[in-house]
Amino acid sequence: MVIVHNGETKAAEPEVKVPFLVRVGVPDLNIRTGPGVDHPRTGKFTGVGTFTIVEVKDGKGSSEGWGRLKSGAGWIDRAVAGEESLIWFKGEPAVV
Repeated sequence: MVIVHNGETKAAEPEVKVPFLVRVGVPDLNIRTGPGVDHPRTGKFTGVGTFTIVEVKDGKGSSEGWGRLKSGAGWIDRAVAGEESLIWFKGEPAVV
């Protein structure tokens, strides 16, 4: 789906069922204050582990979109978490 707003054409937000879990395999994945590299880093990292994503938005610097952490710590780049890291949550596939 494409949205036109003020003469600008933009792809619609990705359709993903939330919440879902991602498994992060890198110790230093930056957490940002908003969805995109144009938002400041919080100064914190996820560390290696499994995290719950409660919202997904498009944003600068990610091919897969940005996921908002359930903890409230901020947003992470879903492309860095890796598509193969997405797992099932509540008996449904994480990505639709």
